[in-house]
Amino acid sequence: MKNKSFTSGLSVSVFALTMIFLSLIFSVAFRASGADTESAAARAIFQLPCLSGAAAVFLYCRFTLGKEAYRFGGFKAAGAKYYGYAAILLFAMFFGLSGLNNIFTEFLKSAFGYESEPIKLPDFTVGGYILTVFSLCVVPAASEEAVFRGFALGGIKGNKYVSALITGFLFAVYHMNPTQTAYQFAVGFLLGLLSASSGSVFPCVAVHFLNNFAIITLSYFAPDALSFSGAWKIVSVIAGAVAAAAYLVLIALDKTEKEEKENCSYKSFMLGASIAALAFILFWTANLVK
Repeated sequence: MKNKSFTSGLSVSVFALTMIFLSLIFSVAFRASGADTESAAARAIFQLPCLSGAAAVFLYCRFTLGKEAYRFGGFKAAGAKYYGYAAILLFAMFFGLSGLNNIFTEFLKSAFGYESEPIKLPDFTVGGYILTVFSLCVVPAASEEAVFRGFALGGIKGNKYVSALITGFLFAVYHMNPTQTAYQFAVGFLLGLLSASSGSVFPCVAVHFLNNFAIITLSYFAPDALSFSGAWKIVSVIAGAVAAAAYLVLIALDKTEKEEKENCSYKSFMLGASIAALAFILFWTANLVK
């Protein structure tokens, strides 16, 4: 299991190195060509490093572990109840956790003078909307879940809460966006629990895709629906918090997957993931102080 823990951690470093290398090449190519980097097509192209990184991780694990890589990465069917858990988590993410961004941004502003930049979507066209859904919903849901909730968790078979905390931290700094760090950490932790309990990445992929899809679609067609205020905001946050609490209770009571505490090696995992962790933290810090 120690070797598998190292393999699991190293898979995150493979993902990071592949993604960063290709992103730098794409950035240089776009800058040299003078192409519009804000267009929907450009943004879709810039998601290819993420997709390629996930593919590199799969090939590395397939070569290292053979056919066991499929189970190791969580590519197996999940029980129906876990999709029920996923639905509760989706509600909690959309209503109860979304406010974490604002709270954390205010903290960064007061502590470091950090000013966040709003994320601007490309102007609406049918083709642009499809490309945006592909680049911001399909690719992240498939690639990030396969890496962080699949292969990264595959070799940390210890306490699921500790495993979810570790991979949740890596998931948060991977996004390299200080504004979203608290939210991404909370989401990464909760999704990690879902994957560890179900033994499958598919419920996590569903939650990730539907959450991003709802935000993108509402941003285009009903932007006012994303900005609750007054009593509605209070009600939505309370409802989301209750859903998050219910989700955690269900996860705590779930005993389907047998934990292998005696065989886990967090040290081996972190050794393998050290390159990724260092790279993500450096880029995150650079974005904070720029």
